[in-house]
Amino acid sequence: MRLLCLVATLTLTASAFSAGPSPGNTAAITLYQEKKNPEARAAFEQLSAADPQNAEALHFLGKIALREKRDDDAIRHHEAATALTPGNATYFIALGDAYGRKAASASLFAKLGWAKKCHAALARAVELEPASFPANAALIEFYRRAPGMAGGGMDKARAQAEAFRKIDLLGGTQLLIALYGREAKFPELFAALDYALQTHPDNYLLLMALGRASAESGQHLDRGLASLKRCLDLPAPTQPPGHANVWFYLGQLHVLQNDIPAARSAYESALKLDPAHREATAALEKFPAPPM
Repeated sequence: MRLLCLVATLTLTASAFSAGPSPGNTAAITLYQEKKNPEARAAFEQLSAADPQNAEALHFLGKIALREKRDDDAIRHHEAATALTPGNATYFIALGDAYGRKAASASLFAKLGWAKKCHAALARAVELEPASFPANAALIEFYRRAPGMAGGGMDKARAQAEAFRKIDLLGGTQLLIALYGREAKFPELFAALDYALQTHPDNYLLLMALGRASAESGQHLDRGLASLKRCLDLPAPTQPPGHANVWFYLGQLHVLQNDIPAARSAYESALKLDPAHREATAALEKFPAPPM
């Protein structure tokens, strides 16, 4: 089993927990963000040589090493960064990622040791930043993916999500419903959404999650439709998912209700907003051509 420790859709930046990059490192960070790996690596190596206490430079050297699939170098740099700055949760998440990558490629007998190191690093990140979404998401993903002998397990993943929900209702609910969705535990998923919607009745992401759950489960179709229609009355988030996805899930619900004209119209609305929406395109292709 692969032990990738970070949520695939979660993009971690160097400033995830801090006020921002150190001024002296800004140019090198720009090179990293532009994915100019050789130039960024040279710049950070120069910064690190000039100041061996520059933990941020070591952190980015580790991230570049991971990009280049140099796992041992990534571990070395991230271990040095956490040693210099033991209170930085971002650095411990990156260290956990490096350990997880190593576990994924290690021999069968070595996997367990690297996985345990991964767990320890991510648990330390949560200890340092209990209210951090990235840290909790990374630890939950470890629990979800790792075998029991390495400290993983879905029970631990759910418990961590529940604990985080007590700190951050919306963030914890997001992580909890992702777990329930993977397990197709829809009663628990709807219960978690209902709990959060009591205090956030117009939260766009919660409403769309309810609509999606209705479409995927075939349950609470009227509630799902109402939730998605409410989303269309609200401003779409600047980041996906947006109104195109709302229209797609509306189409799915209309299909379940055997209202094909409404489904077709919804999918077409999704494609007007996002012509590259693959799911809506595939759904439309299943319908016979409309009469001329």
